[in-house]
Amino acid sequence: MRSASSSAVVGTEQASELKKQIFCTILRNSVLTVVSPIAAVLSVSRYLACWKQCGELENYISLGHFQEAKGLSFANFRSSFLLIVSNFLCSLICGFLCNHCLGVAYIQEVGVASLTNQVISEIVESCRAHDYTDVVLVHEHRGKPDGLIVCHLPYGPTAYFQLCNVVSRHDIKDKKAMGTVPQAYPHLIINNFTTKLGERTANILKHLFPVPKPDTKRIITFSNEQDYISFRHHIYDKPGGPKSIELKEIGPRFELKLFKIKLGTVDQNEAQNEWVLKSYMNTASKKQNFIGN
Repeated sequence: MRSASSSAVVGTEQASELKKQIFCTILRNSVLTVVSPIAAVLSVSRYLACWKQCGELENYISLGHFQEAKGLSFANFRSSFLLIVSNFLCSLICGFLCNHCLGVAYIQEVGVASLTNQVISEIVESCRAHDYTDVVLVHEHRGKPDGLIVCHLPYGPTAYFQLCNVVSRHDIKDKKAMGTVPQAYPHLIINNFTTKLGERTANILKHLFPVPKPDTKRIITFSNEQDYISFRHHIYDKPGGPKSIELKEIGPRFELKLFKIKLGTVDQNEAQNEWVLKSYMNTASKKQNFIGN
């Protein structure tokens, strides 16, 4: 989030590097588009020459000139091999020049699973320098999101959640009724965060969003049930007047399970843990609801 309420996953420097990556990819493809037809024409001409030399080779063999036939075969093999090597080197050199000689360094993938602590610290520091107020990191395993980290800047706290039952927007079947996501700031519905830990968790989540206008028709819901926080995203309309309300889910939807709150930012390993879900807390005899009733 920028100023009072913008959210960031990568900083401005990383975005600039990604733009360089796109530029170099386009440049490399453009060079290869020009070079490839030339290589193809050379290959076709060489194949036609080989076809002609095959006829000459048959004539040499039929006349018994085996030494001349052997020299012609060797010359044919040598020229074909040089053509293949030259095409390979041409493609290799074009890719090298476009990617390395321009001095481009970029990040191929940005994800919690593939980032080292050094890279995370650089992202957090870049966000601080550009006045972002929050960093949201999504962890995925084999293409499926399974963790969410919400870090408030500049000093924390940081909340760690497990992600369950994730349904993205493109997985919702009724795409025509779903429509597009509005850009208006949403109203928030926060339900059943009754304990002190629940109030703390609700404050962390609600401060991700700016104050909406009174007439906005976008709603985001965080509803807790047995310490599983359901996230839902809706828009509403009043087609028949003030007393008729039509609610449409626009996604995504998922469940959050809090397992840690840290007093500090995500890059501060030495920061103290405010609350951690311990393994013995989930036993049948000691199981209780920590966020709400």
